[in-house]
Amino acid sequence: METPNSEQLRVLLEAVVSFIDEGVIVADLDGRVIYHNPAAAALLGAAANQPLTSLHDVLGISRDQSIDQALAQAARGGSAETTELTDFVRFQRRIIVNGEPRYLELHSCQTCELVGQTRLMILRDVTERHRLEMLIDRSRGDLVTSDRKVLALLERVHQVAPSNASVLLQGESGTGKTHIARLIHRLSRRAEKPFVEVNCAAIPTSLIESELFGHVKGAFTGAMRDRPGRFQAAHGGTLFLDEIAEIPLHLQAKLLRVLQDHEFEPVGSDKTLAVDIRIITASNQDLREMVDA
Repeated sequence: METPNSEQLRVLLEAVVSFIDEGVIVADLDGRVIYHNPAAAALLGAAANQPLTSLHDVLGISRDQSIDQALAQAARGGSAETTELTDFVRFQRRIIVNGEPRYLELHSCQTCELVGQTRLMILRDVTERHRLEMLIDRSRGDLVTSDRKVLALLERVHQVAPSNASVLLQGESGTGKTHIARLIHRLSRRAEKPFVEVNCAAIPTSLIESELFGHVKGAFTGAMRDRPGRFQAAHGGTLFLDEIAEIPLHLQAKLLRVLQDHEFEPVGSDKTLAVDIRIITASNQDLREMVDA
């Protein structure tokens, strides 16, 4: 098999770099941009027909300011990492794109003579991570703890919050399960949508199906009009089912369908409704032990 030559490798690498999400910029030692991939321009908010020309624009500094000085100043607020061929400086920069703040993590280095004296800069969008970290910091202020277990729990919340995964919180009464459920919602992409709380233990068994799934007029004695349930009220947001172990067995299959398919029928109706919700549940009992029993 024939080994590709340097030109073929260059074309291959350029093709690969053009499809990655991270921005890649190569510049000469004076800051003039030699190459950048499409992601770099997009991350910096540059127009499609307006290529990047200078690292001064990337760093947000004037043309008469030294690139070395700007990077040295940025490094003091960031971190440094040494590899065999380069010394990387990592720092963050806040920019405004289309009127909205965007946080970029930049990795910059000057390559050695072995690969040609150029400046390499890698850009990564960390806006979502920055948002979550800010919310986590504010939320930790509510808890005020140095307990390792609680801090580990907050880290787990940080990990699970951005997803749409259903969550089960288990713990004794008074341990803050409701607070954690609210925190997960606040850190999620559904934060601006409803957060609906239901204490399953506080609703009579005869009413809980109607309370959760709603009912139509005439579904039972006293049902004088259509009434939406808590699942519909939480559409687009999060439904928190506290004391989930108190839900009667005959409703668990219907609840499972909502968890799996996000569909249900209100009491007395044959019309299937679809909802876009995330479900968080909580219990002061060990549900696995209850199932095994």
